[in-house]
Amino acid sequence: LQEVEYILPEIESDGSVVMTIRTTSKNYDSRLRYTLDTWWKSVANKVYVISDDYDRESVQTARRILGEHFIETKCGSEYHSPSLACKCKAELDMLYKADARWSWRFDDDTYVNVPLLMRTLAEFNSEERILIGRTTMGPWNLLFRGREYNITFPTGNALCMSRPLLHCL
Repeated sequence: LQEVEYILPEIESDGSVVMTIRTTSKNYDSRLRYTLDTWWKSVANKVYVISDDYDRESVQTARRILGEHFIETKCGSEYHSPSLACKCKAELDMLYKADARWSWRFDDDTYVNVPLLMRTLAEFNSEERILIGRTTMGPWNLLFRGREYNITFPTGNALCMSRPLLHCL
């Protein structure tokens, strides 16, 4: 895993929900722009964008719009494991630092119905270890410490973790 190089800002959080959007500068015009024009506006103070510095002009535009909510990494803009793992590490560091009851991470092409999201979260106990997401992998039979578990794994464009689950990572 490559060394992660970034500076996390002071986190503005009311302690309830914090969100990250993982993107690359190559996608600013084709994806991130639409997010910033739509659902992002209603929760701008809760959203942080994790990106790279591939295209300096695009980075400057994003920084102008997002301010301290834009986290520039040196992770690379490629869509492969090292770059994605690097950005994932930056996201998890940011979410852990925010220490909110709920931590959401989204891909840059995800549309979020924020009112529905907040109503849905209210149905869960944030003090339990909860992972919410779209199940696309599994089920798998996993043998762990002599016990068999049947698991599925949420993956894809949106993933939510409660604080107790995040603190287990």
